[in-house]
Amino acid sequence: MAATTTTTMTETTTVLGQHGHFTRQGSKHYNEDASHSFTLFGQAPSPSTIVVLIVADGHGTHGEGKTCADFCVSTATSWVQSLMGHDWSSMNWEQKGSELTAYLHNEFRSVLAQKKERVIENGIVCDKVGTFLSHVHSGSTFSMTLTFPVENTIRTVAIQVGDSDIYINGERMPCDHSPLNPEEWKRIQSFPSELRAHCVFDAHGRLDVFLPDGTYNPAHYNPSWKNPWNWNSGIRPNCAKYTPGSYLRTFGLPQTMQLACTRSIGDYYGHVSGLTCEPSVFVKDTEGCPHITIGSDGAFDTIDEKDNWVFQEGNTYTVHINMCAGREIDASMMDAVEIRVNTLYRLYAEKFGAKHVDDVSLACLHPRTF
Repeated sequence: MAATTTTTMTETTTVLGQHGHFTRQGSKHYNEDASHSFTLFGQAPSPSTIVVLIVADGHGTHGEGKTCADFCVSTATSWVQSLMGHDWSSMNWEQKGSELTAYLHNEFRSVLAQKKERVIENGIVCDKVGTFLSHVHSGSTFSMTLTFPVENTIRTVAIQVGDSDIYINGERMPCDHSPLNPEEWKRIQSFPSELRAHCVFDAHGRLDVFLPDGTYNPAHYNPSWKNPWNWNSGIRPNCAKYTPGSYLRTFGLPQTMQLACTRSIGDYYGHVSGLTCEPSVFVKDTEGCPHITIGSDGAFDTIDEKDNWVFQEGNTYTVHINMCAGREIDASMMDAVEIRVNTLYRLYAEKFGAKHVDDVSLACLHPRTF
C-alpha cells in the first residue's frame, strides 16, 4: 500500500505564540500516530490562556495502536478541560501527571474489557479473537505539554510516557524510557522474579544489552569506539545516533511482545512483564513563551548524537535546533510543521530506506505571533 498522509491540524494566535501539529504515515499499512494542539481560555484562578500539545505513538499488529493513540489524545483533552477553574499555579503536577496517565491506562483497559476481548484479571489475554489479534495487543506512548502564564513567568508542564520526546527551547527533557537506559533495566530487575523472568532487554533479538550488575555489556558497547556499539554483533544502527534497534521482549506468555520503549499506555502483555504507565513529569519556567516540540520516535530517529536535527538541503546538511525556525516561520505554523514532518520523512527514507520509514508526527509551539 502506498504511503498516505493523514493530518489533523489546528492553528491559533495567542499571547503565547502559535501552535500546530501534523502526522504523516510511514511505510507501514497503518498510521498509528496521533497528534493534537489547542488553546484554552480560562478565568481566575485558572490561567487566562493555556496551550496544550500532545503526541501519542501507538503500536499494534494490525493497526490497533491507532485506537489507543486516539483514545489518549481525546481523553487527555477532556482531562485538561476538567482542570479549568482550578488554581494551576499551586498544583502538584507530578501527582496530576501520574493520575492522568494511570487514568488513561486503566480506562483504555476498561474500554477493551467492555468489548469482551477475552481479558483475564491479571492482564494476560487468553488467545486470538477471531482471525485477527485484538486491541488488547496494542498500546501507545503519550507525551503532553501544558504552557500557561504564572505571575511574571511562563510555566510549561511536560508529561511523558514512552519515547515520544519533548524539547523545550532546544533542550530535550531528561527522560529515556527505552531498553538502552540502564535505569529502566534496573527498575525492571527490581521486580519479583516471576515478572522479570518474562522480560529481557536486547538489540534486534540478538544480544543481551546489560550485564547482571546493570552495566553495558563491553562485548557490544564501548564508549571509546568511534561508534560505541559493535556492529560486528550483527546489529545495525536504526537512527542518526548510530544506536541499535533495541527492544523489551517478553517470553513465557501467550504471545511474545517486542517493544522499543519501557513505558506505555495499554499493552496488557508488556505491563505483566515490567512496563509501567508512570510518567516522567517536568515543570519548567521561562521568561517568555518557550519554543516546544514534541515528536514521535519517527521524527527523533533523524537526530544525531548531539540532539541536532539534520536536514538535507541540496548537497549539504543544515542543522536546525528549533523546529519551525528559519524561513518556514513566514508561513503559518500549520504549514511550518507540515513542511518539517515531510522533510523528516524524506531524510528518514534516504538514511534507512523507504521501506523502513516510521510514522512521523510533531506538535509544536513557537513564541512568535503573527
